[in-house]
Amino acid sequence: MYKKSFVRQVIARVDFAASLDILEKEVPKGFDKFAQKKFPIKVPVKMVPLPAVGALKALPMWEYQDRRRENKLELLPTHMDVVFQKYTSYMEDLKTTFIGLSDALTKECSELAFRRFGLRFINIIAVDDKSAPTKWDRYLNKDLLSVFRMSQKADDVLRAFSILIFRSHDVLVNFRYGMLNPDYPAPIKKKEFILDYDAYYEGLIEGKDIPGYMDLFHKKVYELFESCITNATRRMMGSSNGRKKR
Repeated sequence: MYKKSFVRQVIARVDFAASLDILEKEVPKGFDKFAQKKFPIKVPVKMVPLPAVGALKALPMWEYQDRRRENKLELLPTHMDVVFQKYTSYMEDLKTTFIGLSDALTKECSELAFRRFGLRFINIIAVDDKSAPTKWDRYLNKDLLSVFRMSQKADDVLRAFSILIFRSHDVLVNFRYGMLNPDYPAPIKKKEFILDYDAYYEGLIEGKDIPGYMDLFHKKVYELFESCITNATRRMMGSSNGRKKR
């Protein structure tokens, strides 16, 4: 593990093959009991508008939060996701939590199947250097920085963001990267670079398939992240001699 992480948010999500009608009225008791072990704070149910055929349909969202209100579980008739704002480790935290929840839901809804499963890591590399906010050669793979060479002066760039979607076997990866500049249209002041990886599979899968796909997604995201950063960034994260597991 690196001592420091630039992960700002991690999202694991499954979309159901068919809407779970029971969740339009209540959460199954067995799932509710299990969910509250990790997320003990139940938020009052919200009605969320979601796209339907030719219209918008409002569906209930059952939300659970941890004691510090940093991480949460969201459950709707159409999907379930876990959002970590405070991320510590993949195996001990994210995987154990999400697999436990999907198993608990499958136990309560025996016919449950999934049509999409994804794992998303949003990283923001932040460096305290206001004098050269668009110069990233020391910290990032130069292949990510070609957009800054399109302008005669890199400091004239107000926003630079790219999207790359590619397939690796049966896994799709949506990779977003660049500088969004929260002060736009003012000049870039904050030296912050986003590395946003969304690895997912689209197709019918069963609950027993989720652990294998989750490991595959995590491995792919880890490899991509390591290919994007330099040893200077690794040292910032607490690695003194090359790569370490994330």
